Amino acid sequence: MKFLKFVLTDNNDPIKKQTLIDHSNTPIETFLSSNFNLEPPQINELVYSIGLTTKSSTKTPEAISKIKRFLISFDVYGNFPVMVLKYGGPGEISQGFCRSAAVAGTTYKLNTSLVDFDPQLKVAQFNDGSHIKINEKIIVAPTQVPKFLQSNYNEVSENLKTYNITRLITVVRKDCKEWMSENESSAIVVFPPKSLPSNNSQVVQVIIQNGGTGICPDGQSIWYSQTAEQDPSQSKSDLECAFEKMESSILRESSNDLDDVLTNEDFVVNPQGTPILVNSFKLGESLQNFVPKEKLEIVVKVGFVQTTFIKPDLSNVLIPDDSNNISKKVVPDSEDIIFANMPSSEISYDGIVSEAKLLYQRITGTDEDFFDVDFEDEDEENSNTISSTSNGANGASAVRASNPGDTDNEMAIDDSDDDSAASHHHEPFGAAEMEL
Repeated sequence: MKFLKFVLTDNNDPIKKQTLIDHSNTPIETFLSSNFNLEPPQINELVYSIGLTTKSSTKTPEAISKIKRFLISFDVYGNFPVMVLKYGGPGEISQGFCRSAAVAGTTYKLNTSLVDFDPQLKVAQFNDGSHIKINEKIIVAPTQVPKFLQSNYNEVSENLKTYNITRLITVVRKDCKEWMSENESSAIVVFPPKSLPSNNSQVVQVIIQNGGTGICPDGQSIWYSQTAEQDPSQSKSDLECAFEKMESSILRESSNDLDDVLTNEDFVVNPQGTPILVNSFKLGESLQNFVPKEKLEIVVKVGFVQTTFIKPDLSNVLIPDDSNNISKKVVPDSEDIIFANMPSSEISYDGIVSEAKLLYQRITGTDEDFFDVDFEDEDEENSNTISSTSNGANGASAVRASNPGDTDNEMAIDDSDDDSAASHHHEPFGAAEMEL
């Protein structure tokens, strides 16, 4: 309780501020043990399960901020702290952005790739032959760098250090409800350093989601495992060991073979009427010697390694500059082109949000209004436009009426009854040039 009060104390509190300064280079495990007399199981729970840190040498200020991140999530989305989404996964952030962007007037051009860009005329060309006038910036993902930008990408990324993230995604035909609380569909499993037979030096983190989240069929679950271990053979070994531990655990916990291990003689009832196990040795021996009769059915199992410029501690995203983050670097002779980073090893959304804020700042010049969501002006404009054409005018007419004389506006819609125009309606990008 003393530690939780310390974490939740305002960071500007003189005592807390000085404590963090004094222990700025102290590993969090040492700090918790010496200052709060916490035991290893408690430390592991706070540092690795709640704080989601990845190594035992994590410095105290960083670990404290990560632990506080979870604790202050209480009462934000409901009367509970939040660690994962109830439905879906991190992809829901992209989906939410796409929907919000569409409301704000964004146009999506699918199944095409960028093949050329004129930085003087600010015109981009796509592989389908279309041209688009660029009024703002071009953001390029590392996995989609076109050939004409490859030399620029190599130049700006030349002195940046890369980091590996080894991932293992497994779909199993079991809902793993034994690992989840009632009415929950997700769980996070963490293997602290030195907790696996592979003698892992880095944490192995696993997000488990079953059919209740909507990402897989009922009766199945997906295990998203990852480690920031930089040695390729060690990282693979760590993930495989973690998988084997989880496989053994879920088969044991979901098995009916242990139902008859304990009898009434192995329990006593305390004065409050609560049964207490008195023969824990018998249970432990049974668990140790347990051999499951069934095997875990694997639907698919995929392992891969991602390379990113983002440090595992996110330091070069939280405090970026043009020497440590590619998104801050300026492409020679093409200042309107911004290269993005690959995903980080951070399983919370801090990495995603921080990267998005950085790109937003590059585009707009500031990130002060990054979290502002206000489409009131657009709604008011739409309302005025529709009301001005309400006397028999349809929505399509309203669009044209708002742009008098603009006969070249490719976004204008004409709901003609002429069937010959149908094919044109289904090809909104067929025009030779668009302006975004």
